[in-house]
Amino acid sequence: MVFHVINRGNCRMPIFEKQHDYMAFLKLLEQGRQRVGMRVIAWCLMPNHWHLVLYPKRPGDLSDFFRWVCTTHVRRWRMHRHSNGDGHLYQGRFKSFPIQRDEHLVKVMRYVEANPVRAGLVSHAEDSPFSSLWPGERPADSRVQLDQRLLVRPAN
Repeated sequence: MVFHVINRGNCRMPIFEKQHDYMAFLKLLEQGRQRVGMRVIAWCLMPNHWHLVLYPKRPGDLSDFFRWVCTTHVRRWRMHRHSNGDGHLYQGRFKSFPIQRDEHLVKVMRYVEANPVRAGLVSHAEDSPFSSLWPGERPADSRVQLDQRLLVRPAN
């Protein structure tokens, strides 16, 4: 089953403040993807939250993936800011919503990748460098490999 997964900063505080923050998280996502074998369908990082569309291979993979990604992210985020012990980074545990019908998958992907447009950060979804829709190049260590076998993306 495919899941739409979200989490946000505690009290809606920014968790990504500069490009390095976004790139470091993307690197973590790819490391977690390889570590667990997670299939990533779509994603979007916003200043105070993130959305992922994931297709776990086995029961328990979703929890294993986020246990490693979120714990590692919090530790590195705190270390980078020299703020150990200053409270929670995330509002709580990640939230996951199963996508139960195939036709709903495209709607969820559009919702996730259009987040920067709704927030007024960009005019077009493909203009956001922090989403899976962005056509530009990223440094090799911050590319998240997308699994495109599940769905052929519509041209629009």
